Amino acid sequence: MFFEPRTQLTGDKITLIKPRALFSEITTLFQLIDNNRKNLLPWLTLIQTPTLKNQEDIFKLLLEIESKWKQQEIFTYLVYHNETLIGIISALISVPANNGTEIYFWQSKEFTKKGFIQQALSLIEKEFFFLGVERLSIKCDVENYTARGIAIKAGYRLEGIMRHAYWNAPLKSYRDLYVFSKIKNE
Repeated sequence: MFFEPRTQLTGDKITLIKPRALFSEITTLFQLIDNNRKNLLPWLTLIQTPTLKNQEDIFKLLLEIESKWKQQEIFTYLVYHNETLIGIISALISVPANNGTEIYFWQSKEFTKKGFIQQALSLIEKEFFFLGVERLSIKCDVENYTARGIAIKAGYRLEGIMRHAYWNAPLKSYRDLYVFSKIKNE
């Protein structure tokens, strides 16, 4: 299946924009990550040192995001509120044969509990269900209470727990994941 999602999705509180490897976005994204490292770890292991330690690493990440978009593997959006970058949301085409897509997201701590990620998730759902995706899923560590709450509030159903699903380097242990899903027309 070939996907061609829009590069900008707009809601009443936020706008999702496909990232570009522009200096302004590199600088802003690096500052956002750097200011939120403690809050995002241990759940977002991509940001741990030395993975994204400077602006050059962010530039490489944005080039990789662009490549993954062209390859129809991952569609990542920067989440903006009033022209302020507040987070990221991505749709990973995980099982093309049955139109399965995994959603990953994070946001700056100062913007939590304001409904921004809920709205970003809703925009992603509308876009990808419209494009023919049948199933969306959210996987999160069983102790990531924020992500779990967002999934439940958005109407995703808990399917189960993947035991020892990944190695979490900051916690130095294998971790279990909740798997939540939403089916088109639910």
